Amino acid sequence: MFIRDLFLKGNKFFTAKDSSLNLAMFRIVVFSTLIISSFNIDYIWFYNIPEELRIAEPAVRWIKECIPYTHQLIVIFIIIFKISTIFALLGLFTNISIGVSIVSGFYLIALTHIFGKIQHAHHHLFMFQLLLLMSKCGDSLSLDCIIDDYRKTKTINLIKDTTSVLYALPIRFVWILIGLIYFYAGIWKLLGSKHYWLTDTPFFQHILYSYWFTWFVGNNIPILRIDHYPILLRCLPFLIVMFQLLFIFLIFSDNLRKYAIICGIFFHNLTLVFLHISFWTLQCCYLSFINFGSLIKNVVKPSPVNTVKKSIVPIVLTGVTLILIQSYVGFREIKSWPFSAYPNFSNKDLQYRFINFKQFRKKTLIIKAFNVDGKEIDINTRIIKKKIEPGRWEYILNYVANSKSKAEQIKLCNAISKLLFNNIPDIREASYIVFYEGLFSTIPEEYNNNPINLKTIISLKID
Repeated sequence: MFIRDLFLKGNKFFTAKDSSLNLAMFRIVVFSTLIISSFNIDYIWFYNIPEELRIAEPAVRWIKECIPYTHQLIVIFIIIFKISTIFALLGLFTNISIGVSIVSGFYLIALTHIFGKIQHAHHHLFMFQLLLLMSKCGDSLSLDCIIDDYRKTKTINLIKDTTSVLYALPIRFVWILIGLIYFYAGIWKLLGSKHYWLTDTPFFQHILYSYWFTWFVGNNIPILRIDHYPILLRCLPFLIVMFQLLFIFLIFSDNLRKYAIICGIFFHNLTLVFLHISFWTLQCCYLSFINFGSLIKNVVKPSPVNTVKKSIVPIVLTGVTLILIQSYVGFREIKSWPFSAYPNFSNKDLQYRFINFKQFRKKTLIIKAFNVDGKEIDINTRIIKKKIEPGRWEYILNYVANSKSKAEQIKLCNAISKLLFNNIPDIREASYIVFYEGLFSTIPEEYNNNPINLKTIISLKID
């Protein structure tokens, strides 16, 4: 009986028909999100970062070895990427534009992943682009449908609506992929943390304190100090794991799906408040759960789509392939590009982030500049953080401080000094820069006692 009900639910889920307006709106959402999150990245700046700072993780070293990068190539790809992405958003030569955007975006964004930390802002967008590429997402709310309609009927209709499984399947696969992102993060909280996530209150406290130290140092610690409420420290990890494990199952039910959506939005905004992690590009994709077709039809009466028969096979093959790939990288905890396991905060993941879950201590790199009189000069690294992203900058500093090789530390400090000199004008007034390996307490009440220890790595004279 249970298997029969499961089969019926799955059959209903995958054979449901949906409005062409929903798929078109999702196309607009994906490419709007891609424009906002990637057009402001200075890819030329990344290319000019000193070679020594290309401290790529093992799963992305192939990018350094296999993809050629030159100044001229990057400029060309930026132009192609921006034009094709805008065309895809507007629905002009829709599927061709999506394909070109995928290839050019893959090339450019790959460059940003060879500087330490893997950022997960674009991995899901890449997968969703592939699904849109194989779909008929340009049948409504696109310049293509306007041009096609004008050629055939000499009328202009932007809003067109027809229900078909062709419009539903891509979005169904999107939901499953979102579910898999959560599912493997939840699984590894259990398998990779020796049940600490559910039984060890200090384990969760270590994560909070490490992120507070990194992002909220000063007077910006969250007003609600959940670390002062043992009941919250015990309940929240359990609720997070349950949400991540159950999300993928809840989305198959029309009645329960809304609860998965509410929990997902609450979860992401909770992590934003307490861990400075928003995953806003993934949150934007929650718009795929909204039935825009019915909302739009309440306001405007759409005309029917000029139906063109298309097989569902490419969509199914693409969706199944993406599910298998995401399952593989999720299960193996592979962090790469364009497919990757997402942050799961297991023991292995915490070590990757240099979070010591055995003691409330953090080792990071401290940089100080001094003028000829020995007076300290303020180094404002905001420019660098904005360009490279704060998470990556923090990773590089932690990587240098935690390196067991003195020679590697010195090499990386020299590279960082070049990066600072090229981007921070004030530092040119300095006579020398000193790099320290600093040990800090992450406990908020002990911030005033920091640093616990400072050990000089190297002092560099500025010519």
